[in-house]
Amino acid sequence: MKPPPKPRESLPHFRHVKHPRLDSSLEKGTSLGRDAWLRLRKNHLAVASMILLAAMFLLCFVVANFCQDP
Repeated sequence: MKPPPKPRESLPHFRHVKHPRLDSSLEKGTSLGRDAWLRLRKNHLAVASMILLAAMFLLCFVVANFCQDP
């Protein structure tokens, strides 16, 4: 009686098929948030406006803490 074949020998035609997760030619995916941030950084006017709004927001709260209410 012949012994059962080893798993690699039982499927010789699948021996050279690469698994998609192990293939190094695949592009690494990015998240939706990362894609949005990269797209926003290309818009210089939007970034400048965001910095200006953040500065105004911080200035409102910093000045409110140092000023006394009459």
